[in-house]
Amino acid sequence: NYPLSNLEIVKDVREEFGRACAEEFGYPAKEMKLIGVTGTNGKTTCTHLIYEILKKLGYRVARVGTMGVHYADVDKNFDMTTPDVDILQREFFEMRAREIEWVVMEVSAHAIDQKRIEGLEFEVGVLTNITQDHLDYFKTIENYAECKLSFFDKKYLRSAVVNIDDNYAMKIFQNPKVPTIFYGMQNPADVFAIDVKSAPNGSEFYCNLFDEVLTFKTKLVGDYNISNVLAALSVCANLGLDMEGVKDALKSIGPVDGRFNVFNLSGKSVIIDYAHTPDGLEKVLQTARKVTKNRLFCVFGCGGNRDVDKRPKMGAIAEK
Repeated sequence: NYPLSNLEIVKDVREEFGRACAEEFGYPAKEMKLIGVTGTNGKTTCTHLIYEILKKLGYRVARVGTMGVHYADVDKNFDMTTPDVDILQREFFEMRAREIEWVVMEVSAHAIDQKRIEGLEFEVGVLTNITQDHLDYFKTIENYAECKLSFFDKKYLRSAVVNIDDNYAMKIFQNPKVPTIFYGMQNPADVFAIDVKSAPNGSEFYCNLFDEVLTFKTKLVGDYNISNVLAALSVCANLGLDMEGVKDALKSIGPVDGRFNVFNLSGKSVIIDYAHTPDGLEKVLQTARKVTKNRLFCVFGCGGNRDVDKRPKMGAIAEK
């Protein structure tokens, strides 16, 4: 029943909706510094590490992602990794009222494709990896990868931190759109780890950080988690934080609930992990095998009703 004079034809409704929501709340995100983490696996752990480090260094910081929205005494849960744009802008509005300085958030492929981050400018964007997931929505791994990679553009980012060990990261390496720090465990990088020692209760390693070698200890276990730690350290270096302070903060940060949580029951170790992709399950089992002297039992489930192709792959990985 609206008169045509009140309507405007636009090229992309979602894009305009994102901008309208930002305007409605007075562009609150412009008064905070944003760090966005994308990737198939590792987003939650990376955001958790960066959030906890910043908090321990005395900054007023918020976290947005799979585990919900957290800052000060606020603890909310949403159905999506990255909330839809109207909810997200309202959260930024409330954060601004609480004088939040930094927001560390997970950026899902769905959020990029559906323009939920439209109008936001991130101080740093992080790419952890790109492996099979959400093919029910994106149809091919190439479509999924291109969506993730589109985040690494000056439209969204001022700088980037990228895992050079990932096959798709080479596209960024060959043509970076913003100043980029590369980290890795296998390939030559600006930030890399050597002499990693892991036990069920944590890890210790040397980190070459732009040719400065430092020793780090973490409660996280496994090479894939060391890679997540390297991503967090690269972000901290990018932001110019005091690395000795970062080093002290890292020691006390435990894993996220459901991410390689180790429990001891009657002398036996039990590991609980959220792994729900082929790559995630493989990395968890490889790590568990390294820290297990005797038999290793695996009980896993796979939500295969959407991405049906990953179920047999995960079965094969568990069997191997």
